[in-house]
Amino acid sequence: MQVRRFVKYLILFFLPIMVLAFAAEAYLRSLPNEYAFKNDWITANADKLQTLVIGSSKGYYGVRPQFFSSNAFNLATISERPDYDCFLVEKFIKQCKKLKTVIYPVFYEIFVDPPFEQCEEWPRASYFKMYMDCPFHSDFSKYNLEISSVTAATDKYRNFKVDGGMGCDSLGYGIHCQLKNKNITAWKSGEEARASALRHTNRDSRFVEYNFNYVNRVAEMCRENHVRLMLVAFPCDKRYVKCLDKAQLKQFYDLTEKIKQDNNAEFHDFMNDPRFSDRDFFDSNHLSEIGAQKFTCMLDSLIENI
Repeated sequence: MQVRRFVKYLILFFLPIMVLAFAAEAYLRSLPNEYAFKNDWITANADKLQTLVIGSSKGYYGVRPQFFSSNAFNLATISERPDYDCFLVEKFIKQCKKLKTVIYPVFYEIFVDPPFEQCEEWPRASYFKMYMDCPFHSDFSKYNLEISSVTAATDKYRNFKVDGGMGCDSLGYGIHCQLKNKNITAWKSGEEARASALRHTNRDSRFVEYNFNYVNRVAEMCRENHVRLMLVAFPCDKRYVKCLDKAQLKQFYDLTEKIKQDNNAEFHDFMNDPRFSDRDFFDSNHLSEIGAQKFTCMLDSLIENI
């Protein structure tokens, strides 16, 4: 009798918690988000797409598809890792029958960054699972729950209240790196450039082969499907570049060159391009909306003239 009473009280205690958890999960999944939006956009417009931007925040904030001459879309997301770049290309490349060009931002830390699952950014893997049908994780794992990270869930709710939850425009370009939001003090002092260079430097080589294989696989898929691949090093502030570790930078260039040579790809290096001024940068390694427009027009000229 005591056991039954204990079980009854246990159920009564946990039932409201479970109801609240289910309600919170359902609510968070109902909120607009760019992962679902981008997945749905590509699925609906695959037959028209000619130019596709993939990769991380460099491309997300650095390329504005509206300024391409061709039908283009920005599929990049914040902090996206090479294994997820590869997943997206593999998922969509055969659907996009008219696809001619893939623009893939490559950068100083691309080969040394740990996978999502092995760093504090693991909730981003959940978004690929829940909203882009990425098969990397089980349906019964934490990667299939919005509420598995209280911090990420709170941030998502806050972003919804601030800007409707969509951090990108109708063609996938990230809209938050605007000059009006620039930290002028940190920019002028060079503090942000030094801090970013230090944060992006990683002398741990555990993930180099892992990341290289996925970037190389993206190049292979483009070659196999007769799609032009443009590996692009985006413009950076000269103070940021000056602070980069020479050994890691050399490794980046060596591995990028190997991928280029092995897959008949292109590599366009704008990292030290002198044509970009202070107003073109939001911070030391991301372009502002002005710089993104300027850079997109430069990329468009490359696409149209080669």
